[in-house]
Amino acid sequence: MKTANAMFLVSAGIIVTLFATLVILSQLNDYMDVFPARYSSYFYALVVALFLYVLIRIITRYLKDFLSKFMSPAKAHSLSFIASLVGYFTLTVSVFYTIGINVSTVILGSAFISLILGLAAQSVLANTFAGLMLILARPFSVGQRISVLTWQYGFLLSSYAPKYFSKDKITPSYSGKVTYISLNYTTLEDSYGNVVRIPNNVMIQASITLSTEHQAVQVRYEVPKTLKFEDVEEHLKTMIEKLDNCVGEPEARIDETSMTSYVILVRSWFRTENPEEVRSTILKSMIAYLNPLVSKLGNQ
Repeated sequence: MKTANAMFLVSAGIIVTLFATLVILSQLNDYMDVFPARYSSYFYALVVALFLYVLIRIITRYLKDFLSKFMSPAKAHSLSFIASLVGYFTLTVSVFYTIGINVSTVILGSAFISLILGLAAQSVLANTFAGLMLILARPFSVGQRISVLTWQYGFLLSSYAPKYFSKDKITPSYSGKVTYISLNYTTLEDSYGNVVRIPNNVMIQASITLSTEHQAVQVRYEVPKTLKFEDVEEHLKTMIEKLDNCVGEPEARIDETSMTSYVILVRSWFRTENPEEVRSTILKSMIAYLNPLVSKLGNQ
């Protein structure tokens, strides 16, 4: 509560300070004629735009935090996104009015509509329109883990390489948790904490895979043939089943074999957002259980 109050006071201080600074600058301009009369309207338009921009950023930020107390983060983000659109539209209309442009004539004019449609086909407004589509269509929402596969730069996106002596599938995509959808970018956070911002124009064309609540985790471990699989199969299943957040029945089977060894594959589903951490836990358990058995057989 104290932190929220402190942030509110800081934001209020920023607004008051900015407003006072802009008023002083406008008064200085009136008395000292810093700008020629024909350019004064542009100066006031800049003042209005700067003040409204800071005000919109602060309002949308606190609106999202306030709404998150009563609804899911995804819905709160959607409403704050729409509020920011309304705010920026108000900013644009205010700037036009300050300059002296007839806003109704501009909005209803065919030239303005043609300009908007033309810019929408270009990169200037493409990301904004795509961001609006992402919010309305909701192919994914804030808080979900997704995998993005896109032709624009799919081979530049991070992908998880297969582990040593494993059969993990390589997919030229990027996996991460959606943390924010702005007017221009969708922000993801991967399992390593890296933050990646992808243009909305790319996201709207990409193939999106939504991760489920349960993640499949599998581990492969090589042991000598002197260790019989039937002697360890049930123990491995029980060991995995006792791990935190394990759901469903674990699987243990022989995956590959050679002249002197074979590979044990264990697989199960876990309620987790970090499969790599679960995989590490399973490996530690298998090492602690299987290595002493292999050493004992080697000494016989």
